[in-house]
Order: sequence, then structure tokens, then C-alpha cells
Amino acid sequence: YPAGIADIASSANGYYVVITNGCGVKATSFTNSLTLDAPADITWQGANTDTTWDLSTTPNFTNTAGASVVFNSGDNVLFDDSSTNPVVTLAGDFLSPSLVTVNCTFNNYQFTGSGNLIGPGRLLMTGFGILTNSIANYHTGGTTISNGVIYLNTRCA
Repeated sequence: YPAGIADIASSANGYYVVITNGCGVKATSFTNSLTLDAPADITWQGANTDTTWDLSTTPNFTNTAGASVVFNSGDNVLFDDSSTNPVVTLAGDFLSPSLVTVNCTFNNYQFTGSGNLIGPGRLLMTGFGILTNSIANYHTGGTTISNGVIYLNTRCA
């Protein structure tokens, strides 16, 4: 289950980590805290040589201030006409955005690769562009097409 607001903890009321080895010896950590950030609004840019969408590694997105950033679980992701590279290669089995919005007129996006979208997020297709989806989708938030076209090129889309 994803962490929620009820899971926030300070070092005074935080979490302990218990590690047990194969012989049954345990080591317990000091109290750990948990801090949750609000989902970021990020926009796909896709570098010319690297079109990877992965978890917390490749800075192929920009934030609202225009700075290059990586994708983190829960982020809201926008695919629009600002990118010069509409090929998106998903890598990893745990790409879990809150919202994926494809809002383009000139870019026809293609989701490809071995990765997939998973979790409670949703997909929103707007604009007049085309999304060709060749990846497995296990997101449970649904897909809304208010404009544009989505071509499904996989059995698990």
C-alpha cells in the first residue's frame, strides 16, 4: 500500500528497523522518521540520446521552475508539445504516477520499453495528438480520452 498522511512520523514517534540474521541475532535501529512530499508536477523533455522514463534516476523531466528533475512515485506527469523527443522508453516495473496527462497537438507520443505503469494513478488523453501505447499498464485509476487518439499496441494496455 502507498504511504499516506497517517504514516508521517517524527523521530520521537517514528519507526524502528529490526534486522535478523540467519542465526536469529537481531539488531534494532534508532528511531527513524518518515517525511512525505506532495507529488511534483513534471513535464517530459526526453534527452536526444536518452529517452528513458525510470524511477529516480534519469532527469528527463522539468519541474514548474524549468529545472531538470527525475521522476518519483506519485508525481503528476505531463507529455506536451514542449519536448523534441516523443518516444518514451519506460524502464522498471514500478512506475507509479498519480496522473499521466498527454496533452499535445503536434507530438505523437509513443510509450515503449520493458517498463509499465502501475498503481492507483490514471491516464488522461487531451489535445489532438496520438499516443501509441506499447507497454503493459496495471494502473487502476482508469483512462480518460477527452480528445486525441490512443492506439493500444499490447495485450495488457
